[in-house]
Amino acid sequence: MKNPPIYTSEPMATRALAAEIRQAPEKFIDLLARRCGIVGLNRFQGVRCEASARLDLELEFAIPESFIVGIEAKFDHELTRDQVDRQLRVADHLVVLLLGEEAAPSWLVSLDRVHVLTWAEALACFVDSRLTVEDIASMPVPKSTVESCFRAQHLDQRLPEGWRVDVRRGGGGMPAVEIESPILPNGRTLRGQIQVAGRGMPQPGKPILVEYSIGVSVPATAQEYPDPELPHPEPGWVEPLRALNREVLCGEEQRLLVSTRMPGKGNSEFGKRKIPLAKKYLHDTLWLAKGYTDGWALGIKSVNRPLGELDEIASATVEIFTRWYMAETERLAASTHAFG
Repeated sequence: MKNPPIYTSEPMATRALAAEIRQAPEKFIDLLARRCGIVGLNRFQGVRCEASARLDLELEFAIPESFIVGIEAKFDHELTRDQVDRQLRVADHLVVLLLGEEAAPSWLVSLDRVHVLTWAEALACFVDSRLTVEDIASMPVPKSTVESCFRAQHLDQRLPEGWRVDVRRGGGGMPAVEIESPILPNGRTLRGQIQVAGRGMPQPGKPILVEYSIGVSVPATAQEYPDPELPHPEPGWVEPLRALNREVLCGEEQRLLVSTRMPGKGNSEFGKRKIPLAKKYLHDTLWLAKGYTDGWALGIKSVNRPLGELDEIASATVEIFTRWYMAETERLAASTHAFG
């Protein structure tokens, strides 16, 4: 007989784990002691659910004073640095419980008193656990699945040394790979992301679409977004975008998956100026000036592709970034030499 999953949410799973720990704590505590490097983790006092600083589980020991090991379980929700810092203020050690070690954010491994444990390792401590690996595998984790796909692209290894690559949740809580180049001679960087398209995860059964955004850094200042109706020097982002089109994209837009749709209009003061400025300087290539005027970047976006075609999006992203960075480096060097 096939047993369907019983525990189908994160709170259910963590409470079930607490019950297993309370019933038979010995092997689990041994595992915690080894993982945390704590000698003499004994005199177990008990386990609490949803305890201080919203810890999922709080294990208390007396060795000889009160000693707290906190456990924070994550399936599909984001683990933030602020959350970890708050929890470390109430726990002597924090164990983050994940589906796999690869799901740990890159910044987590460098923190003192913070350790990673997988659900499979935890459940192996209990004989005939009522909470099973099948229960864990049944949890809906669309965002974590996308993040695993992003990490599997190993963009940090595919881009030159010195580039920053960070798999993280974006401003709307959506999975993304944030990418930024070393600083160029003019003080700007090339930056962007590969991300889930749209403002939210699609409904179950609908395809997950991904896209890239690639641009040059543009501070949110009046110098970068002058009034188009008044005399002004050419904004500093214009020539890098011309160079992107001239040296990298021209004639290869389809192969590189570039979207040539019109950019959207912003509602802020600078947002309203972006399109008129792009028309003035970029003429019929307005699609080079996509992006928000919030201080991040202006540049191009790709057409949307299913998650199964992520490798094509990632390959195009790597090619565009590396070729554009080389072209910008050479252009700026030539400009310096000409005026030197």
